[in-house]
Amino acid sequence: MITGLGILSPCGIGKEEFWDNLIAGRTFIDRVTKFNIEEFPTKIAGELRGLDKSAYLTDNDTRRFDEVAQYAYIAAVQALKDSGVDLSRSSLDRIGAIVGSSHGAIWSLEKDIIASRERGLHGPSPFAMANASTNITSGLIALKLGLKGPNFSIVSACASGTHSIGEAFNTVAQDRADIMLAGGAESCITPFVFSGYCFLSAMSRRNEEPRRACRPFDANRDGFVMAEGAGLVVLEELQHALERGAHIYAEVIGYGASNDAVHVTNISRRGIGIRRAMQMAIEDANVGLEDIDYINTHGSSTVLADMSEAAAIKDLFKHHTRRLLINSTKSITGHLMGASGGAEAVVCALSLENNLIHPTLNYEQPDPRCELENITNQPVKRELTHVLSNSIGFGGADSSIVIRKYAGAN
Repeated sequence: MITGLGILSPCGIGKEEFWDNLIAGRTFIDRVTKFNIEEFPTKIAGELRGLDKSAYLTDNDTRRFDEVAQYAYIAAVQALKDSGVDLSRSSLDRIGAIVGSSHGAIWSLEKDIIASRERGLHGPSPFAMANASTNITSGLIALKLGLKGPNFSIVSACASGTHSIGEAFNTVAQDRADIMLAGGAESCITPFVFSGYCFLSAMSRRNEEPRRACRPFDANRDGFVMAEGAGLVVLEELQHALERGAHIYAEVIGYGASNDAVHVTNISRRGIGIRRAMQMAIEDANVGLEDIDYINTHGSSTVLADMSEAAAIKDLFKHHTRRLLINSTKSITGHLMGASGGAEAVVCALSLENNLIHPTLNYEQPDPRCELENITNQPVKRELTHVLSNSIGFGGADSSIVIRKYAGAN
């Protein structure tokens, strides 16, 4: 059961602001301010602004730990507060966290590597190796909250958040925990990461129109828009949630994970891997293809990925594709990389609770190569029961989850 939501994104901090901006189609993609962007062909991103860390972290925490861990922890605190879980009255060895990231503590790594080369042995921070461990995201959550249950991080590029939720779902289902915090975090708007994606020509160069730059499935898309933040959900065993009178947003009921095994950065044109992940998730959920009402796509706004995902959806769902509602959260938030699956799970839970689907921003000229009907460019109010969320990452990683409206009374 999903009983709590935590979200930090460029279009909102906390579920209320986040949801309001999504439904209104308000995006805050803008020029990068975190470093000197002049030499880069792409100059825009979705930066996380307006976050008051002092409400969650001490000055020592913010000095010692990379922003990716800080974001993960703040989203975890938000999600726990939203869930109503009282840790002082809980069995902490039955509560864990699985939080993924694509690039981990890359800001700290860049800084410490430069310091090491310039000043030798005493250059890096004393916390360099703690931050260099990618599990710092889930580790800081456990450390500060005292959680002693299953705790690790998944690294599968931009599929990390969805993989983390899927594995946490299995952890609860297998009775290895009563409660799991799960999702992803990312703070990767750095000179090194930006230069790498610029070299791949993967990011949009629509610098003069930043809020029109991310345009999934649109014929005029020219790449993704990088963003940062975190999205976590509280997954809770049903009886545990009912006994404490928890508010239940929805329930994860199926998980699929696969790989294209085609190329380290590209994916198959027919979306072999994501098709298999979707099929596995639906089979795991024990529902039919016709039961899926809405797909929150990976929808990254890159030419090949959008074509491949569209082809996979069309191939798997066939005639039912015409009845599906389809959107892309990244069109509004930008691409939160390893955090995107966590943020999009928050979206799916809120969509089910409100029977409302946010628009796909900048979807103006449909790309005939994507072959998808019913991509929403306006908010859509419709009764929803089952939703599917997809994520695709470098290395061929694919993950999907099925989330269902909870039928019982809260």
